[in-house]
Amino acid sequence: MDMATWSIMSRTVDIDYQELRNAAQRLLNRANKGRKVTLKVSDCTPDGDWVIVMVTPARGTIRAYDFVEILTAVEEKLQGQGYDRVRVLPAFPGD
Repeated sequence: MDMATWSIMSRTVDIDYQELRNAAQRLLNRANKGRKVTLKVSDCTPDGDWVIVMVTPARGTIRAYDFVEILTAVEEKLQGQGYDRVRVLPAFPGD
């Protein structure tokens, strides 16, 4: 699934999933600098009127509050880039 068109709150929104994944991964890469963990976008999927971006620690370990802090910052930046109805959520290998 690369692209979808949704009607959200009486307006049509085109979502390019690969573009969204790339934008989220760029932001995660910036957040990863100086840390001993690598965070990767593991999935990007629609959920009703929202798009859920799932993020997995791919290497290293991370404290839960650091993980949440990074995901919140990435979500806010994506929303600032026009992805108004996006949620960035944690996933763990095997989920």
